[in-house]
Amino acid sequence: ATREKEVHRRTEKERRIKLEEKVREMEEATREKEVHRRTEKERRIKLEEKVREMEDEQQKQKEILARAMEERRRLEDRMEENEEMKEQRRRLETKLKEALDGEREKVMRLEEQLIEKEKELEEQQEVLRIKEEKLKKMEEQRRVMETERDQHLLEEEKRRFRVKELEDEKALLSAELRRREKEVAALRVEVLNEKDKAHKELGEKQEELDALRQEVKEQREKEEELKGFINKVTALREEAQREKEVAQEKFQEELLKEEEWRSKEQLNSNKAQEELKRQMEEVHQELLRSKKEVSVLKDKLDDEIRVKKEEQDVLIKQKEEVQEELRKARSELTVFTEEVQREKEQMKGALTKVEMEVVTLREDVKKEKLESQEKLEQKKEEVAVLQQEVQKESRRREKVQEELRGMQQSVQQMEGSQSSLRTQVLDLSHSREQAWQEVREKEEEKQTMREDLKVALEEVMDLKHLLQESHIEGEHLKHTIEEKEEEVERVREENQQALRKEVERTEEVEELRARIKVLETRKREVMGELERKAEAERRWMSRVEEVEQEQERKLKDLHTEIQMLRNRQEEVELKKIKEEPLENGTEHSQVRGLLEEHRCSLSEQKVEADGLRRSREVQSGGGRAEEEKEVTSQLREKEQIRRLLQQKEAEVYSLTQRNKDLEADRDRIQLVLEQTEAAVIGYRSRLDQQEQGLEAGPSSEEVGDRLVVLQHLVAKLELNQKRLNKKNSNLENQRDKLKRDRDTLRDTLRQMEEERWRLRQQLTHSSRSQGSATTTEADQLCSTVRELEDQVSHLRLSLAADQQQRMEFIEQSSRNSQWLLSLRHDLTDSLSTVTRHPVPSVLESETQRLDRSLRDEELRLSLSDS
Repeated sequence: ATREKEVHRRTEKERRIKLEEKVREMEEATREKEVHRRTEKERRIKLEEKVREMEDEQQKQKEILARAMEERRRLEDRMEENEEMKEQRRRLETKLKEALDGEREKVMRLEEQLIEKEKELEEQQEVLRIKEEKLKKMEEQRRVMETERDQHLLEEEKRRFRVKELEDEKALLSAELRRREKEVAALRVEVLNEKDKAHKELGEKQEELDALRQEVKEQREKEEELKGFINKVTALREEAQREKEVAQEKFQEELLKEEEWRSKEQLNSNKAQEELKRQMEEVHQELLRSKKEVSVLKDKLDDEIRVKKEEQDVLIKQKEEVQEELRKARSELTVFTEEVQREKEQMKGALTKVEMEVVTLREDVKKEKLESQEKLEQKKEEVAVLQQEVQKESRRREKVQEELRGMQQSVQQMEGSQSSLRTQVLDLSHSREQAWQEVREKEEEKQTMREDLKVALEEVMDLKHLLQESHIEGEHLKHTIEEKEEEVERVREENQQALRKEVERTEEVEELRARIKVLETRKREVMGELERKAEAERRWMSRVEEVEQEQERKLKDLHTEIQMLRNRQEEVELKKIKEEPLENGTEHSQVRGLLEEHRCSLSEQKVEADGLRRSREVQSGGGRAEEEKEVTSQLREKEQIRRLLQQKEAEVYSLTQRNKDLEADRDRIQLVLEQTEAAVIGYRSRLDQQEQGLEAGPSSEEVGDRLVVLQHLVAKLELNQKRLNKKNSNLENQRDKLKRDRDTLRDTLRQMEEERWRLRQQLTHSSRSQGSATTTEADQLCSTVRELEDQVSHLRLSLAADQQQRMEFIEQSSRNSQWLLSLRHDLTDSLSTVTRHPVPSVLESETQRLDRSLRDEELRLSLSDS
């Protein structure tokens, strides 16, 4: 029993030892658990700190995103500003190109116009020299023929007409020369002004280009900064994503570790529970304290497990929140990337739009060029049509001239073959009616031709203006291209310096080289286009010149034809004038001789005035201004005298023409009266014969009626004679006035000669005192140009007055011819009626009708005189 007790004690001791070891192990396990709890707490604290750090990082990322959004907005604004600046730069570049192109074309046109004007001036100077030589020859011939003037009036008048025509041509040529010189001077001034304007505009545009370049550089720097900032943002985002991924990996690893530890704890707890159950069953009494402790430990473990579960739930929630925030951040990043891509696409679309606009602009420019070429072709066709029309009209004129010649021959034949009054009246009336109708038709055709020629000349002038504008634009283009070449050279030098200073900026240098190449290619293309345009314009100018020459030839032919017709008309009038008394002819010839002498003296005074001006230009000092003033005053007086002379010449010419017309009317009226008297005498003889043949004698009443008719006719003839006498007296009074004016003009000419002699002496004295000084051709030309301009204005006025007088004379002659035709018709009608019905009542009615027609004509003449 003792042994069993000892064995039992030993076993109990061993059991106690085992239990103590187990308790120790449990204590160690609890200690380990506490250590693990502490470590878990530390881990939780660390996780909380990490979560806080993640939250802080998320806030920082949000702030960074907000900043990035603000910067993106700023960048968008800057990009918009950059786009606006690019558009402005493009517009400025296009404007510069257009302005440069226009200026170059304008300069080219002006240069070509100057060359053409100089050529035309040289040609006109040669023509003027030839005309002056011709005029000198004609003046010499005229002086020679003045001795035979009284015998050869017709030849002298023809020569005078020729001299007048030559003077008119000289005046026209001088006027054209002055006008061309004025145009050349104006063009030079315009060229200089345009060059100055172009230089100023180019300076301003260069400054604008420099400013734009600086802005482009700043924009590039800003873009580089933005690119660096975007790279930084992307790097930060990548770092944040990496940190998030690392944190997620760590969190997942910790979760895995916790799950493993929980599984281990569960296994250990299960084992411990089984062992405890066995021990509790075996040792209830000994392990009551231990059970209590175990229950306490269980409660603690349960509490810890609950806390761990709660912590796990919190961690899971935090994980979900972090994942949601990550998703949000990712979505925001995707949205941001999409927006950036959209902006890039928008930028690309804008660039494509700009490129399309450039393409459309180029197409528009091409279309405009094609349209201008088409317009030029249309104008060429119109010019060709006008040339054809001019040719047709010239042919028509030739036909009309031939018809006129035939009509003149027929008129001459009819005048030679007139045997009786009836045949003369009828044939002349019909022929003159037809001739007048044809003349009117021809005059209308001439007017239409003149209008068409005016229209054609206006179109040609428009073409010239267009060509001149194209030349000017080409010259502007040349200037702009040269300036662009200089700018390109400057850019090259700047690029070389930049390459020497900054080797790192290779991309910019390559871009600049590409731009330079593009500019060079564009320059070559523009130069080729300019050369083509210049060639085309030269061709156009040559064609236009040919057309102008042809038109001038045709106009000259027309002028010659018109002059021939006028000469023929004047010859016919001169033949009629031969029948007039020689007294009027001698007086008119004297007046004309005086006028020609005045003209010669005026021409000499012009030459002397030119010499005086040249010599005056040689002079220098204080006396020069006074002499110039005196000379200008004298020249003004001379011009006034010249104008008075021309006015008097015009008055003399008009009076002579009017005198001729009145004399012709008087002769015609006398012829008509003689014809009427002869007809009345014939009628009376016929009536006497008829009355003698009749059985019943004539009554006293019929004889009285006849006497009354004859008395009326005699009274009308006397009235006509009185009116003609009044007209002759008026003409004599006018002739006396003209003689007085001639005397006054002679006095003024004498005074002018005296002043001229005095000025010559002054000039000789001044030339001796001052010596021979060289004068420039430019000053001489200016003085001559001014004088020629004054002469041209004066000649234009005189030409206008002559044209008005001619038109009035033509109208008066046409009216007189119509009146004569009507009188002849009336006479023929009356004669035919009287021959058919030789009755006194018929005679009375016819005489009354003739009286009415004469009264109407008298009223018309009185109104025209008033």
